Amino acid sequence: MNKALRIFVSIMVILTVIMGYGIALAVGDLTLFDRKVVWGGSLLVALIIGVVSWRWWRLVTQSENMWLNYFVNLFGVTGVMAGAIYAVNFWGRPDGADAVELRLPVERLVSETRYRTKRVGRRNVGQEPYRVYRAYYLLPDGERKHVSLQVGEFAKARKTDSVVVKIERGLLGAEVISSQHLKRSAVKKRSPRGSFRSRRSTSRDRVGSVD
Repeated sequence: MNKALRIFVSIMVILTVIMGYGIALAVGDLTLFDRKVVWGGSLLVALIIGVVSWRWWRLVTQSENMWLNYFVNLFGVTGVMAGAIYAVNFWGRPDGADAVELRLPVERLVSETRYRTKRVGRRNVGQEPYRVYRAYYLLPDGERKHVSLQVGEFAKARKTDSVVVKIERGLLGAEVISSQHLKRSAVKKRSPRGSFRSRRSTSRDRVGSVD
């Protein structure tokens, strides 16, 4: 295999592993299933096929060390397998399959400061702060989840609000949160006419008590 093709294949393998972990972490948070089962099963598969597939990873590591390639195989295959399981279950579900919609109260509103690497050209010049806004809620089984908010939504949000959560059954049987959004609580406005009548009746009661 020539050098250009080897570099291309290595890049594609690395990107596939990154994508697998990305999907597993993102979609896994929306899947109502024990993560230990998914990650444990993926690791078991990686352990078994690694007996043979460690040789394929020499293309990426550029090393003949069996143990190095075996552990790289464990890391790569585990992430790809977990990502595939979550993806198939989430995006392979039939539309509206056993859909249930819940309206759950907001447990707490949180604003957090995070940091990301700031780049100027090709150089990393430090950490750049940014804010994330979340509304946390509890599912009926007690599991805590959150919905991300825009800064405008967070500014208007109140603890009396609720989160509307739509839950569906995935293709592999695990339930998933297919949609979630913040629902503002209705604010009751006092009627000016009613307020006048209330004040008038109150004044009458006061006059009657004096008599």
